[in-house]
Amino acid sequence: MEVHDYLPSHIRLFSKVDGGFGSQAIDEVFDLCITGLDMQRVLELKQTGDDEALFRFLLITQCSELSECLPDLFEPADSALELLLPAKLMAREGVIEALVRMIPESDWLSGVEILGYMYQCYNPQKKEGFSNTKTPVATETLISTTQLLTPEWIVRYLVQNTVGRLWMQSHPDSQLYKNWDYYIWPSENDAAGDEDILKIQTPEDLTVCDPACGSGHMLTYAFDLLYEIYEEEGYAPSDIPGLILKYNLYGMEIDERAASLAAFALTMKARSRSRRFFKKQVEPNIQRIVPIAFKEDEVAELNDLYQVNLDSTVWNTYAKADVYGSLIQPPQELVELAASSPESEDGVDTLFDPLLREHTEDVFTQTRYLARKYEAVVANRPYMGAKNMSGELKHFVQDHYEDGRADLFAAFIYRLFELVPKHGQLGFMTPYVWMFISSYEQMRQRIIRQEHISSLIQLEYSGFEGATVPICTFTLGKGRSDRKGAFVRLSDFIGAKQQG
Repeated sequence: MEVHDYLPSHIRLFSKVDGGFGSQAIDEVFDLCITGLDMQRVLELKQTGDDEALFRFLLITQCSELSECLPDLFEPADSALELLLPAKLMAREGVIEALVRMIPESDWLSGVEILGYMYQCYNPQKKEGFSNTKTPVATETLISTTQLLTPEWIVRYLVQNTVGRLWMQSHPDSQLYKNWDYYIWPSENDAAGDEDILKIQTPEDLTVCDPACGSGHMLTYAFDLLYEIYEEEGYAPSDIPGLILKYNLYGMEIDERAASLAAFALTMKARSRSRRFFKKQVEPNIQRIVPIAFKEDEVAELNDLYQVNLDSTVWNTYAKADVYGSLIQPPQELVELAASSPESEDGVDTLFDPLLREHTEDVFTQTRYLARKYEAVVANRPYMGAKNMSGELKHFVQDHYEDGRADLFAAFIYRLFELVPKHGQLGFMTPYVWMFISSYEQMRQRIIRQEHISSLIQLEYSGFEGATVPICTFTLGKGRSDRKGAFVRLSDFIGAKQQG
């Protein structure tokens, strides 16, 4: 935010005006315009000569100001937060100097995707240990061992050939495809007819979901593509960012940090297109899927309040949400109850236990995300073979996704089929073993007989930087189609840099 000049104070907190290590805010502290800044306290700290204490005070005050315009991303800060901050933030060889010295400003300016690359390095030791063992992975390390950031060219290929394809099918006169380097245009004989396409009338109708969104890499590029669509349709530029966040983009994630980063990344995308976006306070549709469990007496109270008779297994659909995530398919009775319940506290019994009511609203919100249909779904799902699954995860996958039980990515493919309507588009990045080995025969048969592979790219074995995994990336149309598909094999292009 600082490098892009998005801070409301328009001041550099972590660096000097020239981009070097230091703090412009400290140098010009008496000229600062930060809402709620106690200048008497500033004067006292300045007189002591303790720049570290002054910096910490300015940082907390800046976070408090940001909580007003970005309440879902920044919490109101107080003295308690100061106790949690690392010591010697402004010291030489500290974390802030490392951010300034080791990462060029050009990288910060290149795009919000840098947040995802940094976060992927958060727990590299856990990931390396997981890749070389057959030991089941515990719940608390599930997140870090199944996260891989998708290469930029694959993100563009997937979004252009799902979101972009849906738009081009309904709007064949659009010229936007000329800007899409990875868009695979159907052959002339294949493009005729619209009996097997999903009609998209307006940009607002084109919903896009990443059900394992991580730090939002897929969604941030989808934002850019959707912006082009709105712009071509003549929408006011100042309105487009808010419309995209409100109507088009949806993400789900079990990792709290990653979900926050995804919401932040989309907010920064919106701000980059509209200087007044912070004043509109449009919140990204990023939903963390959290574990929620109710006791028997609470289940009875919930049934009484909502005048239903749901058993505890239904109310406890999300008891293990931190393990199953968006693999969960909410039962129909819960879907119907969530649909009929207000999305705010208006109309809810005020005598109802506030904490129980909050948990119930979370159940309904998660159900709405998991039960709806999205015109396009793009995802780089978690990878984990059955040998590495914990007992409870393995049993869940076997019970609900028997034909995808060999690996978590296969189970996710089956789950994502349910998130799109007929002729909706799906985009995946997966290991390519599903095309060849017997463990995935049923999945191959399902795809060949019931779906339509619109395009598929098989990467060279070492073509994915960050892991030695045999990878492919492909797009599917939901439902059978006589349209042709395009297939590309990159085995002659050695190394990750040659693939895109």
